[in-house]
This record gives sequence, C-alpha cells and structure tokens, in this order.
Amino acid sequence: MTLTKLALDDMQHSIDLRGAVEALLAGNTAQTFTPPEPEPELEHSVEPVHHPDTRKISTEDLVGNNFVGPMAGR
Repeated sequence: MTLTKLALDDMQHSIDLRGAVEALLAGNTAQTFTPPEPEPELEHSVEPVHHPDTRKISTEDLVGNNFVGPMAGR
C-alpha cells in the first residue's frame, strides 16, 4: 500500500469513528457536576508548638553520620 492510500484509509476511519461517537452522544443528556459539600470549619484551632532541638550537631557530624559513613562500607 502506498502512503497516500494509508492516509486516506486513516482519514475515513476517523470520519466513521467521529460519526459513531456523535450518534452515541446524541441520545444522551449532558452530564452535570455537583460539587461536594464544603467541609465544616474546625471549632477549635490548634496552634503548632515549637520544641527547640536541644541537641547541637555540627555540620561535619551530620554529613559524616548520614552520607560519608554509609558510603564508606561500599
């Protein structure tokens, strides 16, 4: 088959498919969407509590413990 013949067949298939879809949708009513009910607002708001980290870890220790240490065993 030539490329032109394949293109024409593809175009005809698209036309047939579009007609079938339009015929299918012609008998149906449009769908509607009802949004969900809004969530009730909380009666009591909770404020986040900040707990300062009392441990002091240097950047060198942080990198050494979490990155360099596990890589050394490879």
